[in-house]
Amino acid sequence: MSEVDSNKLTLVTCYYSEIMYDVHIQWIENLLLSTKINMVIFCSKKDLHIFQKYSDRIYLKLWVLEIDQFYMQKCKSMTKKYHILSNEKPFFLQKVIDKNPFDTYWFAWIDIGLIQNNSLVSFLMQNFKPERALSKLDPKRIYIQEIGSIQNFKACDQYGISLINKNKNISQRLTPLQSGFILGRYDMILDMKNKYEFLLERYLEFGGVIGKDSPIYANLVCNNPDLFSVFQFSEENWVNYYQNNIQLWFINYLIDKQT
Repeated sequence: MSEVDSNKLTLVTCYYSEIMYDVHIQWIENLLLSTKINMVIFCSKKDLHIFQKYSDRIYLKLWVLEIDQFYMQKCKSMTKKYHILSNEKPFFLQKVIDKNPFDTYWFAWIDIGLIQNNSLVSFLMQNFKPERALSKLDPKRIYIQEIGSIQNFKACDQYGISLINKNKNISQRLTPLQSGFILGRYDMILDMKNKYEFLLERYLEFGGVIGKDSPIYANLVCNNPDLFSVFQFSEENWVNYYQNNIQLWFINYLIDKQT
């Protein structure tokens, strides 16, 4: 990692038609039109044709990984494919960090369906330039977004703050964080991945029911306050006029302040 550009970012995402909806095709286009940041998209071989018209973009790489090759397939008690995909994010990130195709220090997971309103595309093209914001972020932290009160979550042990929440269905619990955008330096992302994997194994070992990934991230944030920083919403810095979507609050921290 000594020769990489410390001011560059690689976005990581995925698309699997077997799990996602047809409307994601439009949202994919919104995302790809909104930014020219380095990006790796995981997909199945049968879905490669969807991205054919973007194949000439040097900042975009398509990596084939079939669902049956996911790390999460080892969790035999997890039967819903959406939950398997949701919990695969840190392992997607690890694969990209290991090969680092764009030679960057910073990596971010971004849900491929995050930009749902095409009216937002032109705004993002002009303003969403997170690489200019990287120097302002702490390289020793993971950044994730709050959509509820993390303090309320922390105060309620029944919602999963315990390392082992035996026989609790955490997929149905309060979710104060959203995992559609997770940003950090490569070594911090790998640290997060290891902690995530350890927590998954403890839930499985003691009979916990694993569903969506957001409660697990909330658990990690509460138990590792020195590793995570939370993007918090403020009316004063709201810049997203086009899409009133709480999942996009992080844009307020990563837009180009010079425009």
